[in-house]
Amino acid sequence: MKQLMKLSSLFLMAFIMINCSKDDTPTITNLDFTITTGDDPLSVSVTPSANGAESFKIYFDATGDAATYSSSTGDAVSHTYPAASASYSIKVVASNSNGAEDVERTKTHNVTYIPPRLMAGFEAADEFVIRVDDGMAFETASNPSSSGNDSANALEVTSAGGAYEAVIMFPAKAIDMTQEGKQTISFDFYNADDAEIKLAVKLEGAITDSSDVLDVEIEKTIAGSGWQNVEFDFATERRNSYPYGPGQPQEQGLSALDSYVKLVVFIGFGTETTGTFYIDNISGGADGITIPDTDGDSVIDSLDNCPEEVGSTENSGCPVTAPLVLTLTVPDGSTSVRLTGPWWGWNPTGGPEATDNGDGTWSFTFDPAPTDNMEYLYVVDGAQENLVDNAANAECSGRIDGGRMITDYANYANRIWIRNSGDFSEVYDSCD
Repeated sequence: MKQLMKLSSLFLMAFIMINCSKDDTPTITNLDFTITTGDDPLSVSVTPSANGAESFKIYFDATGDAATYSSSTGDAVSHTYPAASASYSIKVVASNSNGAEDVERTKTHNVTYIPPRLMAGFEAADEFVIRVDDGMAFETASNPSSSGNDSANALEVTSAGGAYEAVIMFPAKAIDMTQEGKQTISFDFYNADDAEIKLAVKLEGAITDSSDVLDVEIEKTIAGSGWQNVEFDFATERRNSYPYGPGQPQEQGLSALDSYVKLVVFIGFGTETTGTFYIDNISGGADGITIPDTDGDSVIDSLDNCPEEVGSTENSGCPVTAPLVLTLTVPDGSTSVRLTGPWWGWNPTGGPEATDNGDGTWSFTFDPAPTDNMEYLYVVDGAQENLVDNAANAECSGRIDGGRMITDYANYANRIWIRNSGDFSEVYDSCD
């Protein structure tokens, strides 16, 4: 009898121990996670939480590649999806090294992707109004190579060698660069050989009327022949454009991004680059406001040099005016007189050539007169005048005060002809 009671006690103790063991098994409960998105629809952040969890595996695409995960101890983990609209299954697995059984939870996340604005593919007419610096030429031409770009057409650009020759593009809608995730400008660029080329992209004409909002630009050096895609990330790579950039005469803090009315592409930025190149599939930014036509003359304000005066398309939106004549007194024996300036890429042989009057003066005739202020210097027998010393010696005060010269008194001093200011007679290498 005693033996039976002893056996019964042993069975009872074993039963109690087994049940106590089951009750003490570690468990993970209340697993959950939040999915957060920002302005960029492709970026997602997942923050997991659970009672009794030591670590988490986060599968951002559990159905597409179940082997790929990110680890977390409870902190948020970010991920960027491919540039396409899609539905993803996000799975989080919670674990603990104390023997608790893993717990998992899955949620669906939908990505709605709107691709970057295609500003110009050069397959349809009038995507852009395009202008180039004098000395440069452009036309829509057949794609020179289908390798790397299968478009039928592209913009063919021939550079004459000016250091700052550029293609200037005027879209019908402003380029909005304020939206996160849409602050990159990209295009396909074709070079027939593999020489290094400096490219630069500049955004001009901010919509916001503020002295704190400046033109911005990015410069890159590329190499290699054939088609390649070049990206300019204005969110992280931009700088202020001259003269407000780093180390420049009027340096300012980095400008905020805005909406812009002009996109400028420099080929051979700051170098004398010649050749024929191709640009295609310009994209980036978002649609901003439609550029207005204030005076109703069918020339949008970004192209209209006289936006409050009814003018003609042929005269850049300005009324037709009388010819402008610039007359220059030159040193005896001079045989050649030209103009140079930003309109001609500062190419000393790229600007117009004057006519010898036979009395020691030469004349330039613009018919019609320019429809915008003109920055320029004279070139006589291949020598470009230098008025920096004249300005530093206070010889040009009248011109500067009247807005007819721009200078930093150390590096540059350039003449300015102000629109509608009439004819002028000047002296080479002098402020007279």
